[in-house]
Amino acid sequence: MRRSIWLTSLTLLLAAAPALAESPDGDAAAGREVAKRWCASCHDVTGHQAHVQPDVISFPEIARLKGVSMDSLIAIQSMPHIPMLDLDLSRRTKRDIAAYILSLKAK
Repeated sequence: MRRSIWLTSLTLLLAAAPALAESPDGDAAAGREVAKRWCASCHDVTGHQAHVQPDVISFPEIARLKGVSMDSLIAIQSMPHIPMLDLDLSRRTKRDIAAYILSLKAK
């Protein structure tokens, strides 16, 4: 159920993505480190984690969603969604995490 709500929210953001201006590139390596520290307890951030929440979409799955963009990923990080903590990440950190997720698209 939580996964479907999250996917619905992400789909709505992706639909609005063309209207958003692209942000400058983030630092994928820095984003990976933040993701391993803050996101990996729920999300599979690498595509190879064994211990994650079963109803939570993985970062590689997010990367392969049609229409995913830097701006849509930054926006979804800004939306409170339970049980995700409100980490109050800076825009730069959100951009770095988004850059890391986008780097998984080709893998």
